[in-house]
Amino acid sequence: MTPAAYVPLLIATALAMALPRAAGQLPPPGAVRLMVVMGGACAVAFTATLAALAVGSAGRLVAVSATVSLALSAALTLRLCARLLREYVRARRLRRLPATTGGLVIVDDARPDACVVPLAGRIVVTTGMLRSLDAAQRRVLLAHERAHLRCRHHLYRAAAELAACLNPLLRPLSRAVAQTTERWADEEAAAEVGERALAAQAIAHAALATAGRARPVRADRCRSPVPYRVRALMAGPPAARPLITTPVYASLVANACATKDALQSITAVLG
Repeated sequence: MTPAAYVPLLIATALAMALPRAAGQLPPPGAVRLMVVMGGACAVAFTATLAALAVGSAGRLVAVSATVSLALSAALTLRLCARLLREYVRARRLRRLPATTGGLVIVDDARPDACVVPLAGRIVVTTGMLRSLDAAQRRVLLAHERAHLRCRHHLYRAAAELAACLNPLLRPLSRAVAQTTERWADEEAAAEVGERALAAQAIAHAALATAGRARPVRADRCRSPVPYRVRALMAGPPAARPLITTPVYASLVANACATKDALQSITAVLG
């Protein structure tokens, strides 16, 4: 293998640290798509590099380490597939529940909670959550959950999780994708109700109700991503930033070249 074949490892490490922070400065839809594309590219390149090391390394220790890493990635991928299968079975059961227009299922439960079951096309909200919000805030909540379904955020999250299974260095990126899809749904909800301040207020109230807090907490003392989401809504719609996206796409090209080199190394050894 040539030294260039190790470039994916370096790129993946850099992205795991830099891209999630940079994505926070971009409009959420573009940030999510960018992270998923880059995560997929890095995962493929990382796996190709490990495979090349496993079959073509002159050092036995390096080859064994690469083989163990590939086996771990396979195990993590199988675990993810098993979890998705369980979610599919759960979704089939939820399809049988009576739902209102738009797939809303109201569960009689005092605990405030709300979620989407995308494979069933359902929005599940408890009576406890509905009682915690006023009419305007409930509109925001339902708009937020509908956005998750409409924009197919579960597919982006699953792709990011798969990339993190293949390349554990991408776990921060996978978490960032999950958080940014929430920001995406926030922006969709704010656009639907036409008032960003109302959307921010509803998100904060729903989060406090879910957490079971009796009174608000200071955003700068809370480690939850909710304060960040509220501040982002109050700051106004994010603008496109070519100075951030251009270097990321340049790294994608470098990653593709490195992947090609790794695959050529595998072919040369096996041939």
